[in-house]
Amino acid sequence: MKFFLPVLLTILSCIQLQAQDTIYFHRQEKEVAKILEINQAEIVYRKMSYLDGPIFRSPKSDVDSIRFANGLKEVFGVAMVKSDESLAPSSPPPAVRTERESYAMGVSDADQYYRGHKGIGTASYISGLFGLYGFPVPLVGSLVRPTNMLYYVPDMKRYNTDTPYFNGFNSRARSIKSNKAWSNYGYGAATTAGVFLILVVAVLTSVN
Repeated sequence: MKFFLPVLLTILSCIQLQAQDTIYFHRQEKEVAKILEINQAEIVYRKMSYLDGPIFRSPKSDVDSIRFANGLKEVFGVAMVKSDESLAPSSPPPAVRTERESYAMGVSDADQYYRGHKGIGTASYISGLFGLYGFPVPLVGSLVRPTNMLYYVPDMKRYNTDTPYFNGFNSRARSIKSNKAWSNYGYGAATTAGVFLILVVAVLTSVN
């Protein structure tokens, strides 16, 4: 248990490092943070260096852009220019003939767009290096529902109104995350086994 705790803390810190957002202000400053909300007037966040601390609010007019943890970037200057377009009535999602087709479309979109498995993938690989001691990491990662799916949904209107599509996208995203966790855990375990085998062969060769 004493050996497992440092390993788990290292893995959790890797996940946290990959989960940070970066806010770039017009005054040539930046803040590493965890975005809580983006509304019409302001950005709501906590500082990554003190996640248990106070909630900060910055007017959108002070913010140049945000680089999210998943690699996506939102530039608020561009968003403001296009604000008038957002007022136009949006077209309804394309009609889907059957629930099965809608569900399949959600699965297909998740395969194409969902990339929220990188954090658990890295953590699972590191945990795999420690064999059975790291087993809880992919286990928990495969059971916990992805919390960052909304970053990758290509059609939020359909996602919010089409239940079969919603179920298909969520189910496939969770499956992708689970598969990535276990496969990377296996790669980590294989890496350790390979290194151990090389050491054994080296020892036997030196003895002979």
